[in-house]
Amino acid sequence: MDVISRLPHELILLIVEEACRSYVHPHARWVASLCLLCKSVQHVVTPMLYARLFVYQSNLPALKALSRADQRKRLALVREIYFASDVDAEAEDDPSTDCFFDRDLRHLGRRLTGLRSLTGPSLVIESLAHRNDRLCEKLDLLSVTDPTISWGALHAQCGLHDLICSTPRSHIVVTLDTADTLLFDFMSLTACMARCLIIDIICDDHYGVADWEVDEFTTAMEDVIRDHLSRVRRIIFRPRCLDEADARLVTSRLTSWATEKRKRRIFVDDAFVPIYDDASGIFFYDALEVDDTLQGAALWKRGRRLWVPNS
Repeated sequence: MDVISRLPHELILLIVEEACRSYVHPHARWVASLCLLCKSVQHVVTPMLYARLFVYQSNLPALKALSRADQRKRLALVREIYFASDVDAEAEDDPSTDCFFDRDLRHLGRRLTGLRSLTGPSLVIESLAHRNDRLCEKLDLLSVTDPTISWGALHAQCGLHDLICSTPRSHIVVTLDTADTLLFDFMSLTACMARCLIIDIICDDHYGVADWEVDEFTTAMEDVIRDHLSRVRRIIFRPRCLDEADARLVTSRLTSWATEKRKRRIFVDDAFVPIYDDASGIFFYDALEVDDTLQGAALWKRGRRLWVPNS
């Protein structure tokens, strides 16, 4: 430590900055403690500490309290925010819009003036975006972590609808066994202006995947893409199955569909990702959502095109 203290002050700050960049996610408390060293270190550390927030039910009350008394506007430093599935949003009805939202989270959303990336369940996203036009104007990346079947009356959730339609890169989740509801689930996305859309296809049924299930899904997606996603330039499917063989089957049927219909906008990211641990009986969805959040914009650059003209 004595050696470090003899270094030029500017070099010490560069070392602190690099350390924060490496440890802010796994050791946020340690990074926060650096703010106590001196004001110049605090000036370097604070923007990095707040740039990316991971919100769980355990730290949600503190975040809500900060949104009500944020005199130093620290929440304006947030660029990326992730809400875990355990976050309990207290929904209330807005009679003028028929939307359900959490009033405290709506207040928080108005404080996140620099937000560029948002990941979380649909009700949390609706609450942050409810009557908050600035969020729609600035958001670059959006991931809705609960399946479309659970969104409820999406056409009434104006904030969620506007974000999905206006954010350049969006990520949503569908379940393979809900092909018959897909058109309703996508009802409000007719004006979707996203340049790139990732669609996770969840199949966590222990009975496995059958050809006809995937074919029913692609038939439904044919209508969804024509009626609601016609302006999306790149649609990336990601099979998320219990078994690698099932994931390969889904990819194979998607390839046949895209080739037969000559759909050059259809891509697949077919790297097999385990979603379940047989020994513990635990699904990995929360951990995978965190991994996706840490990848940032690179997530939307993955995948391969399934049909290329003259291929």
